[in-house]
Amino acid sequence: MRKLASAQNPLQVVQNPIVVSTSLGVLGAYWLRKTLYTQRRDIFGWADRKDGRVVYWQVGKDGKPIVGKENQNAYTSRIVFNLAGVLLGTILINNNLIEDATADYIGLGVAAGSFANLVMTLFQID
Repeated sequence: MRKLASAQNPLQVVQNPIVVSTSLGVLGAYWLRKTLYTQRRDIFGWADRKDGRVVYWQVGKDGKPIVGKENQNAYTSRIVFNLAGVLLGTILINNNLIEDATADYIGLGVAAGSFANLVMTLFQID
């Protein structure tokens, strides 16, 4: 594997377009996940810890969790959503319509961020 770039100090690393583009992809995936999880709690549930494991409560009309009433589809919805993010990142990486490498690195960030969220969901780190 070849080195992507060389840098002499941390400022050069932060200014590197590869780092900036990948970070934008990770940040975008994180922002989208948090927004959808918050706005669509009917689909993704309200994550909470109970007895050392993550449970997803249903949400009432007031927007508060109904403790004791689990959202049975929330776990699957979160996995499917994060897999879709990995797929979107892969499509951006393999995109032939945009010749600029920035799209590849944004896709790398989206895929990496979504994969990290997928692992968090699978291992109940939420």
